[in-house]
Amino acid sequence: MVEMSLKPMEKNISQSLDQRRLALRLVAGFGTVALVLSAIGIYGVLAYSVALRRREIGIRMALGSSGRRAAGLVMRQAGGMVLLGLVPGIVGAWGAGRAVQSFLFGVRPLDAETSLTAIAVLLMISGTATLLPAMRAAQVDPAETLRAE
Repeated sequence: MVEMSLKPMEKNISQSLDQRRLALRLVAGFGTVALVLSAIGIYGVLAYSVALRRREIGIRMALGSSGRRAAGLVMRQAGGMVLLGLVPGIVGAWGAGRAVQSFLFGVRPLDAETSLTAIAVLLMISGTATLLPAMRAAQVDPAETLRAE
């Protein structure tokens, strides 16, 4: 015997989309975790780099360089790291978009607006993760560095 139940159309549609909502939440969650891990990684590498180069930065500042230039040095290093990861990431996203193209309905595999938004968010997060190590590099005391020599 077939059991039939009458439900409002909104409830039927909502139930039919539950699996897709779950998958979307999982993908969004993994994306957020990846973004946080990349920010922590960038911060950690730069903080370690500044700690290792503290003597070099102090000597540069003793020879007349400014704190702004020391911070710029760290920012350029961060920019290089981000570009080194961004280029293969874009290529990987293009390949993944092509691979799942048949699963996408009404969405292009490489939507320019979405890609640019993702790149902008990554650059913003990377810039934020770079600020603290750059500020630390700008505050290196050249007299303390020379005294330690």
